[in-house]
Amino acid sequence: MPVKLLLDANVLVHYRPSINILHKVAISVGSIYTLSEILKEANRVMSRKGLSQLTKKLYEENKLVLFEPSNHQAEALLESVTKCKHRGLSFEDKLLLCCASMEGFLCVTSDNLLGKACDIEGVKHWRGLRLMIYLVRKNQLSPEEAWVTAEKMHKNDPHYLHQAVLDEFNKEIYAVTS
Repeated sequence: MPVKLLLDANVLVHYRPSINILHKVAISVGSIYTLSEILKEANRVMSRKGLSQLTKKLYEENKLVLFEPSNHQAEALLESVTKCKHRGLSFEDKLLLCCASMEGFLCVTSDNLLGKACDIEGVKHWRGLRLMIYLVRKNQLSPEEAWVTAEKMHKNDPHYLHQAVLDEFNKEIYAVTS
């Protein structure tokens, strides 16, 4: 059964310059989704960083899917977000957490706080760089290309992808091939 991945805004921002990697993941792992609100948040961040924004067309061309909840789902999501007690999470992170929980998505985030909330709520999650680790394991991405991409991501966002995260990623991608 294919995995349904739900990406948060920081992962979309991190992979924007290397969107072809998300395309490979979508083909290999399963469907990659995000919510319209998350895409809007990612585009606001990309605009501030001088990165070109993700249009719906570009998103779809790369086998990525915008999850548009039905009216019933949207009402249930809004109620869940309103009741969400995880302090420090933005509205968008709460929306992502609740959607992943309700719809059975695997949440992909580089945000430690959202990752901890996923653990508490029993929502499966991956760190954003794990997408590349998966591709390296499947021989669909070389460790070198994964490392160069991760370094670029780090330069664009040293807050979420700090040196300790990069060091661990480096060990994992090269452990796969040895």
